[in-house]
Amino acid sequence: MDFRRIVWFSIAIFVSFLLLINLWPLLLRRLVPVVFPLRSLGEMGYAIFHFPAFYEDYLRLKEERFELGFYKSYINSLKEENQRLRSLLNMPKGKGFRQIVADVLAQPIGRQDFFYLDVGSNEGVRPGCGVMLPGGVVCGRVVQVWEEMSKAVYPWNLQFSAVVIDEASREEGVLEGGKVVKMRFLTPRAEVNKGDPVRTSALSLFFPSGLLLGEIEDFHCPPGRIDCYAEVNPCVRGMVFYQVVVLVPELELPASEIGLES
Repeated sequence: MDFRRIVWFSIAIFVSFLLLINLWPLLLRRLVPVVFPLRSLGEMGYAIFHFPAFYEDYLRLKEERFELGFYKSYINSLKEENQRLRSLLNMPKGKGFRQIVADVLAQPIGRQDFFYLDVGSNEGVRPGCGVMLPGGVVCGRVVQVWEEMSKAVYPWNLQFSAVVIDEASREEGVLEGGKVVKMRFLTPRAEVNKGDPVRTSALSLFFPSGLLLGEIEDFHCPPGRIDCYAEVNPCVRGMVFYQVVVLVPELELPASEIGLES
């Protein structure tokens, strides 16, 4: 092969390369409308022949999505329960009381003024024990006990009583349940006002001092009487709760003092 042929051959290759570079976008633009429908037809045929496998994968993914939703809900409920337990365990311990964390088995709503707990005499619970919520809020008092469960009443039950103190005036009295929750045995000169927080007194036998119970609504002192009283609105009225703390006094009290706060 002579030198001229080699030169012309190289020039031809170079020119072809330049034409290919310049014409390739135009060729690609012409080929796309033809190639894409063919590709779509191929994918459609593949989907038709493999439909059972696709449908089986769809059902499996749907089941996995349902399970993931269930586990997500379960984990959220565990987080909420863990948060409640942490708040219960981090509460300050009252001196002279043993704290027992309990679940609320049943909390009737409406006109009922009692609820049931999953702890009883096997755990040391006895009638008279105080019951509180996280944050140191009084929610009731145990009135009846079985081996593995107990019955507690709200502060507006007739069986509820506790020695309390007005946080603002430091006036002490006995809170008694009923249709109207009353703080009794106040003097005519008691300086209690609406909105004053009412807390358990250090004289209480079944509650540590300082637990919040409610707030003063009104003060009543009939003429000629020395035993005035104040209406109290309990904090837990209308609340729904699932876990509580039962306060068991470490001292063994006489049976005559179980039902009364003095």
